[in-house]
Amino acid sequence: MSLKRRSPSPPGEDKSSKKLRVSLSHSWQDGDFTLVSSDDITFRIDTHYLQSASGVFRDMLAAGSGPKLINLTDPHTETALVVHKFLNLITTNRIDNERFGPDFSDMVTLVRFLIKYECAPALTVIGLHLHCSITEDRPYAGLHWFIVGAIMDDIQVCITAFDAATERSQDPFINPCFNPSQIPYQLAAQIPFIYFWALVRTWDSVGGYHDGFVEEFEEYLELGKRESSTTAKDSGLTQVMVSGHLA
Repeated sequence: MSLKRRSPSPPGEDKSSKKLRVSLSHSWQDGDFTLVSSDDITFRIDTHYLQSASGVFRDMLAAGSGPKLINLTDPHTETALVVHKFLNLITTNRIDNERFGPDFSDMVTLVRFLIKYECAPALTVIGLHLHCSITEDRPYAGLHWFIVGAIMDDIQVCITAFDAATERSQDPFINPCFNPSQIPYQLAAQIPFIYFWALVRTWDSVGGYHDGFVEEFEEYLELGKRESSTTAKDSGLTQVMVSGHLA
């Protein structure tokens, strides 16, 4: 199995942060397969968990030979914290909200990891969890769940987030949580473009979370996906024509 170069520990990391990273691996010392996080923390787990959880890891295991070891390198989505949450999820099939930060940025990162490594069963668990637990009474809780649903391309999670946020809003018709002009940049930047475009168009069209908002959002989202698919096909055709002309 081919090995990847490990990334160094985060620059300027204090001792408490390093101690936390190291402690995350204490529950993962048994198993025949080794994962090394991008911040150089070692985790061990039985191979069958990775084979059943991830299409990418399954292919790696089928094609590889030699030591059962993978060095992860992405400094954002493959850290010790993410690997710990990933292993906990695939071995327990449970999500614990207390394990995630107040803005659910950790959940977003975990979902990106699961998508990258084609972890369909784990994504299903998260989707079911989101449908049942969008109840946090926080300023942007509904929007956080919407972002996770959008990254997963799960429109039902997004709709549940709309409804839950609106039920808690003092003024459900102008709920600032989903007003595109009031979404903080750090959150807006995480929303996949097609979903953000559909949200902008829907808000402009309906004028707030009125009756018909969900239906309108679904229509704009479907339109955006069709346009994106057409653009991608046209771009591919153009490249083929250019390549043929140059040849």
